[in-house]
Amino acid sequence: MALQSRLRFMFQLWNRLTEPFPQVQDADQRYLSHLLSGILLLLAFIIGTILPLRYITTRDAQTPVRLVSAGLGFIIVVGAYLLARRGRTQAAITIVIILATLLITLTAIILGPATGMRTLYYLTVIGIFAGLFLNFRTAIIIFVTHIAMLALLPIAAPSYSIIRITEGPLSFNLVLTVTVVVFAWYRVRLETQKNERLADSETRYRIVSELISDYAYSYTVDADGGLHEDWITGSFANVTGYTWEELDQYILFHPDYSEQAAEDVKRVLRGEAVTNEYLIITKDGHERWMRITRQPVWDIEKKRVVRFYAVAQDVTQHREVEAQKLNMAVQQGRMGVIGDFVQAVSHDFRTSLATIETNRYLIEKTFDSIEPPKTQTRLETIQQSVVHLTEQLENLHMLSALIAPKTETSIMNKLVNDLILGQVPAAQHKHIALTFTPELYLSPVMADIGEIQRAVNQLLTNAINYTPEGGKVNVRTYQANKMVSVEIRDSGIGIDDDDIDNIFDVFYRADPSRSLESGGVGLGLSMVKMIAEAHNGTVTVTSVPGQGSIFTFSLPAIPSESRSAS
Repeated sequence: MALQSRLRFMFQLWNRLTEPFPQVQDADQRYLSHLLSGILLLLAFIIGTILPLRYITTRDAQTPVRLVSAGLGFIIVVGAYLLARRGRTQAAITIVIILATLLITLTAIILGPATGMRTLYYLTVIGIFAGLFLNFRTAIIIFVTHIAMLALLPIAAPSYSIIRITEGPLSFNLVLTVTVVVFAWYRVRLETQKNERLADSETRYRIVSELISDYAYSYTVDADGGLHEDWITGSFANVTGYTWEELDQYILFHPDYSEQAAEDVKRVLRGEAVTNEYLIITKDGHERWMRITRQPVWDIEKKRVVRFYAVAQDVTQHREVEAQKLNMAVQQGRMGVIGDFVQAVSHDFRTSLATIETNRYLIEKTFDSIEPPKTQTRLETIQQSVVHLTEQLENLHMLSALIAPKTETSIMNKLVNDLILGQVPAAQHKHIALTFTPELYLSPVMADIGEIQRAVNQLLTNAINYTPEGGKVNVRTYQANKMVSVEIRDSGIGIDDDDIDNIFDVFYRADPSRSLESGGVGLGLSMVKMIAEAHNGTVTVTSVPGQGSIFTFSLPAIPSESRSAS
């Protein structure tokens, strides 16, 4: 276990010493920087420790020169190592090849043939180094330069024999040159084939992306969370009208969805795959719905997301179809309600008309014989039936208005305040404390004023009717989640749990003994729900039996940008 811990520590230390600095962002550049830094660090260790120890243990008159040469070589390699970690790999490679070549050559000249001949063999290390990191043509130039230098060395240093140079370092470099050239040529060929296959694969991927989605794209992710555009399919311009570069100057997402898009990108950077739908604004000003799926790529070693891919699909038509289906379903539902209502009202009309006709007939037949009080009673019955029929005709008018509400910009506080003023006498009659708390800054709503007043007034009437004497009815307005709401809270009898889920259903009665004949159709809360839904709003209720109920009537607020546009 101790050995494993030490090895793990050494491995982590090596990674820290060879990891490129944060300013190196490109993935390929970081890989090359990491590899070059590792090789240079290893060379620095060899030149800075192993060679000096060897020179010291075999001390002779030339040891000082060799130590100085090792020290200069160490400085050269460390300088190149620091450049490599900063991502300046080409500068590091150039420095190593040129300065190390000069250092080895000058050291060999100073040491002379006896010792310097062995020093010239180090030129092969530089040749291998060049073959690893330089392109094929440049590596050949380096090898030829080294061979030419070895061939011309006897001219610069006459103590060297051309025969010994040829038999020794020159022939060795030549053999090594041929070997490295063959391997370098083979490596270049493999890389070319790999790049061709990669290009073919990328082409196929782009074609498939074009076929299966409206557009696809990719981002690379920095260590600090910064994003860099990687690639995008050409259909992006066809869908949005923008080029990839123009996105720096324009906002693609609709303002209502820009925050959601930014939050979804943050989730992707945490490693989540995210699919969501957003409203975008194309370059020509049209709005389109896009379903975007983002898939992160997690790097195990770096323990973070290094890239994410995304596919965007235009779902505008799908949304429109769904909206049409929903609208059709709503219209069918409204027509069904109207049909049921007309059937019920027809029955109620027939009953009321029969009552009127019966009383009219009795008055006609017995007018001279019956007593005046009885005549007055029958006339009052006729009057009540006429009033009832008038109310039902008003309900029919309300239902016809729900099919196509005539909406206009309305201020909810004013509507509610007017209704409360009308309910004050009824509340005072029962000694009920009726209060109104309006929120000062409410967005306006689009509403059919008459129908909204009808719905809210129905809720107020119910609250007062079902609150005992001395109770409280509190009304307030507020805005939340893009909705303007009216909350009516009473301290009345509340609603049983068995009934609360059904009270908005059409013609539902908590008291089954009530019938059409005993008091009319009685739309009540069903009417409130129909009015709310006709305005794309909602009505909800919470209640505790014996403690009271809270009804909340909500309508969509008009967005600020729509108000400024109008």
